[in-house]
Amino acid sequence: MERLPLAANSVQLVWSNLALQWATDLEACLRGFHRVLAPGGAFVAKVFQGGSERGMLDLMKRRFATVRAAVGASPGSAPSAR
Repeated sequence: MERLPLAANSVQLVWSNLALQWATDLEACLRGFHRVLAPGGAFVAKVFQGGSERGMLDLMKRRFATVRAAVGASPGSAPSAR
């Protein structure tokens, strides 16, 4: 998951279904997702319920903000939660 075999800006959607909890390097995963997403692309993640989703969402937001800052992405490219 940390090393996606895809070209930069090559996909419109990155979907993670109950997998991010087991990433050995969450920041590397998010960095890879950001790399392969085309401008305007979407990142969608599903995590387990029962308390873990809030912690994972908070962690992903912090890590994604770090990745955005490192790669110089605009604030408008941030993931959102509903």
